[in-house]
Amino acid sequence: MYMGLPNIVANTRGLRDLVVNEKSGYIIPQNVDEQLVERFVSLIQSVNLRNEMGQYAKQIVKPYLLENVLPEYSNIYKKYLK
Repeated sequence: MYMGLPNIVANTRGLRDLVVNEKSGYIIPQNVDEQLVERFVSLIQSVNLRNEMGQYAKQIVKPYLLENVLPEYSNIYKKYLK
């Protein structure tokens, strides 16, 4: 996501929490190979779709970058270690 690429993920906790289906990539049911292949093909065939989803993915992941979460963690530790 950070690299501006769309994601195709299984519908599992953690993965589905970050990916916005059909906006930053695709969330597919586990063990549904046909849908996995269809999603890959759609991304391979459309540069515009890859770029749009990739840019959306990059925006979604920004709050989770180390530079953004490190100050939050630092404040939490400072608060409880006093």
